[in-house]
Amino acid sequence: MALKRKVYWAAAVVCVAAAIVVFVGGWIGCERGLHQNQMADKYTLSHFDLPPPEAVSFQTRDGLRLAGWFLPGSNGA
Repeated sequence: MALKRKVYWAAAVVCVAAAIVVFVGGWIGCERGLHQNQMADKYTLSHFDLPPPEAVSFQTRDGLRLAGWFLPGSNGA
């Protein structure tokens, strides 16, 4: 009888420990995935052999102005 009780408690402790490991591992994985380290970009467009970007903008139907840069392709596609 005492042996069954010890086995039961040992199994319960192992299950609780496994659940804690899974929970903490998931928590850490989510934190690292959502809140990545902020680092400066190493490269800018000038580091690459690209044509100069063209400034483009257009107005949406609801009046919002969208602006960005267009880099034309080099193979005419």
